[in-house]
Amino acid sequence: MRCIFTFFLGVVVLFLSCTSSRIHVSPTINVPLMPYTTREIFGMGYINPETFEVVIPAQYAVAGYFIGDFAIVRKDPDKNTRSIINKQNVVIISNVHRAHIYASEDGTNVFAFTQVHSGIMRSNFTSPGFVPFRVFDPRHTIYRVYNLTTGKLLLSERGDYMRNDRGPRVMFIDNYMIYFGIVYEIMNDGNLKKIEITVEDFMERAIEERNLRRVENDFHFNESLLFDSYFWYVAERFDIEQLFQNIPDHLVLLGNEQSDWRFRDRKPVYQIRPINRDAVYPLRRNRLLYEVELGFKLEGEGRVSNRSMGSERRHFGLWDAVENEWVIYPIQSTMRSLTGFRQTEYAEWIHMEGQFYNILTRKKYRQKYFIIRNYAQDFTNTSIMTYAGFMNDDRKNEIGEYF
Repeated sequence: MRCIFTFFLGVVVLFLSCTSSRIHVSPTINVPLMPYTTREIFGMGYINPETFEVVIPAQYAVAGYFIGDFAIVRKDPDKNTRSIINKQNVVIISNVHRAHIYASEDGTNVFAFTQVHSGIMRSNFTSPGFVPFRVFDPRHTIYRVYNLTTGKLLLSERGDYMRNDRGPRVMFIDNYMIYFGIVYEIMNDGNLKKIEITVEDFMERAIEERNLRRVENDFHFNESLLFDSYFWYVAERFDIEQLFQNIPDHLVLLGNEQSDWRFRDRKPVYQIRPINRDAVYPLRRNRLLYEVELGFKLEGEGRVSNRSMGSERRHFGLWDAVENEWVIYPIQSTMRSLTGFRQTEYAEWIHMEGQFYNILTRKKYRQKYFIIRNYAQDFTNTSIMTYAGFMNDDRKNEIGEYF
């Protein structure tokens, strides 16, 4: 009888431990961390980017960047699973197939959005290649939302697997979270309370409470039709004349001074785009930086050109529309890439064509850091800025150049 009771008690304890709504939380390290890499297979860890001191030794195949006190890592490159760790290198959540981490708008709570796949089914997707063949996909996905700060499992739902799922549709405004079209209030204890209001009505109310007004410019950004609709409530008005006055004499802004078929008005369209707009925080004001695409000016040409430019004739500059000044003076493109500047995970670091620009120290580096594909987060084309100084002395000793 005692053996039966002991066995039954063990089963109950095991069940409770597997279905607990809490996850492990431990004190963390109050220093910034950046991934670093070595030449080894499991060669990624974390350093203090200010002192270059190793905080978490290299042990991961892929190490994602930290959001608050948490990061997504992959231990085994042959397994399609990820884990979430804290700055003490304690595993908080393990064995998930996809994961994203976002902080609330004020940064007091950090949330994890995970997916765990199960089952198997014949997919409609056909693999590319000389001999195409049908592949197999998981049948179901369990979607979970955790508050990593409080260590609580908040939401859990089982649904069908979606091959092209690129992550959670989530936004944060004040102490609210919008998740797949449902508005939740983030309570003081870190829990979520569902609010009976449509997203449209909620956003309209938030815009009114913040006294925001829609901005109208005298031109169109070339990609403005792709912007989220709330961009125009937080962006400062772009003084295009100030930009024209600061374009070097030998360069011309790329665009079209005539009306564009994509727009119904007759405003000109210019090759200008914001590089650090984050639609997860649609109403958060931040210092928007704009990439400006330019080309060599031909004799007799005006200040705008719609000519097709080869990669060797294009320049990119980074413009601050509030201060009306170049953050990074226009530089000539050296590669065939159609993209220019990219905001890294760190506000002060900008990446372009293998070079990293620190807009606070005004120094650029070519060897000390590099970009790797972010296989830790999901299957999208996100990437991670990584310290490479431990790979060789040339990288480690690079002192950077002023720009």
